Amino acid sequence: TMNASHSRSQAAELEQQRRAEAERKQSAMSNAKRRAEKPTDKNVPEGVEGLIVGPGVQQYKRLREVEKKLDAIMMRKKLDQQEPLHNTIKRYSTLRIWISNTIENQPWQGGQMDENAFDFNMDVAATYKVKIEGRLIEEEDPDEPSEKDSEEEGNEAPEADGTMNREHEKKSPEPKQAQLRQKTKLSHFFKQITIDFDRNKNLQPDNTTQIEWKKPQLPPQSNAPLPPAADFDCLEFERKSDENINCTINFYRDENPERMQLSRELATVLDTTEDDRASVIMGLWEYVKAMGLAQDDDKRLIQCDDKLKAVFGGRESVQFPFVPSMIMQHLTPLHPLSLPYTIRVDPEYYNNPMPTVYTLRVPTSPPPPSTSISIPELKQLAAYDDHIALLIQALSASQRKHSFFTGYSKDPVTFVKRWMSSQKRDIEVVLGESGRMEGDTGMGLAGEWRKGGRDGVWGTEQVREGVALMTQKPGRDGRGF
Repeated sequence: TMNASHSRSQAAELEQQRRAEAERKQSAMSNAKRRAEKPTDKNVPEGVEGLIVGPGVQQYKRLREVEKKLDAIMMRKKLDQQEPLHNTIKRYSTLRIWISNTIENQPWQGGQMDENAFDFNMDVAATYKVKIEGRLIEEEDPDEPSEKDSEEEGNEAPEADGTMNREHEKKSPEPKQAQLRQKTKLSHFFKQITIDFDRNKNLQPDNTTQIEWKKPQLPPQSNAPLPPAADFDCLEFERKSDENINCTINFYRDENPERMQLSRELATVLDTTEDDRASVIMGLWEYVKAMGLAQDDDKRLIQCDDKLKAVFGGRESVQFPFVPSMIMQHLTPLHPLSLPYTIRVDPEYYNNPMPTVYTLRVPTSPPPPSTSISIPELKQLAAYDDHIALLIQALSASQRKHSFFTGYSKDPVTFVKRWMSSQKRDIEVVLGESGRMEGDTGMGLAGEWRKGGRDGVWGTEQVREGVALMTQKPGRDGRGF
């Protein structure tokens, strides 16, 4: 009974999901149809000037010319704002990394055995806790070229309990730098952090040789904050061991746009080994212009020199619109920043703990350009454009009515004869009785259509396909066209 009830509930849930999916598809089709039917033409029909009293048409045309000029100016200003974002020299900040560890319940701490003796007890109680702390510091040398420098600083010595001593850094922080440190944390710069232990997993008490942290994926263009567990300045982990262990801490950079590692061939052309995809395409275009390799008038066909032949597989020429897809094989993810560290559990380190300090150079994104128009204003402008298009559509319909009645008033007999002849031709085309469908024969297809049978017109592939498409249209019952 319980199984049958569970099956019925599953069937009902599946039916509800199918119904919701069908409603979603129907809504999407309706929205697409409404967008396709929405008028977009905002130009006044020709010949309306003589039908409307007053200078309204001339004023509207002048307004349209002004609007086109204004759109061109706004587009040029937008490109002028975006160009510095691509050409500006990247700004780098200094991120200081402190790595230290504390120990507890080591065999030599209890005084029960010698520190060089081997412990045969499999239930290891000795533990260590590693602390990885990172924060931005004030720039001392903005032109420092290196990206990673390893150093051990005596003035960064921790207290006896292993915590960092930062009193000398809290004396006079600048307000701007203090605000920067609060908003930009260690987890903001990296999407993944791994700790690889240089030890056989069989010798590890928990049989693990790697610890991994990954940043949660947020929706694109989302301003939602990171969850508290992924918004930190300090990463800690605790494991069991009574021996010193070498490990490597790998930091995988989180950059937007993402920088990629360039192949040797592409790096030879651009004179750099790392760059984002948009900058690579822009650099190739600058190289093509500088070397005069654009062949046609619209600058689409590129003649390859020796360096570009190495990048594009020996091709003599390429179409520049295909360059973005062709360079993907030359771009690979950046290697992580690897920092070695030795987890020490010996008495010497415990008596004088000294953290290992690294300095990293991390890119800082430039502030986005300020926009002078709000979203509600853009929606209001779009509503105005839609209303103008509807008015132009109504004006076109009124113009056609005016032409119809004007022709009828001038010569009713001739007008009605021409109109009846036009309607007759349209009906013949719909019914298949027009001789135009048979070229120069003039015999018409009425007999063929009435004959029927698989060997006639109705048996052709085109007719079967057309009938199938017409009967599948929404709202058709399959009985008529």
